[in-house]
Amino acid sequence: SAHGRRIGTVVHGPSGSYLVETRNRAYRVEHLGRARHHAAWLHGEVGGWVTPVLCLVQRDDRPHRRDGVWIMGVDQLAGWLRARTPPRGARSSEG
Repeated sequence: SAHGRRIGTVVHGPSGSYLVETRNRAYRVEHLGRARHHAAWLHGEVGGWVTPVLCLVQRDDRPHRRDGVWIMGVDQLAGWLRARTPPRGARSSEG
């Protein structure tokens, strides 16, 4: 909870941090704004960029971006996260 606000799940990996907000099927433009707002708040908390993701449980949308938010169906999420690469300039942990 962010200052009493409910936010989604934070996923952190080699390619960065992601805030995954979940909706059943539909979303509105304000959900995108809220996801961006929460990701920006988390950026200050974790000290690194946080990518907002809207995960649609009852849809199988291929990953796409709208208004700065990644949107995809739940079945696409794990593979999409695994396929992300570390940001340019980030050091690999393998040295």
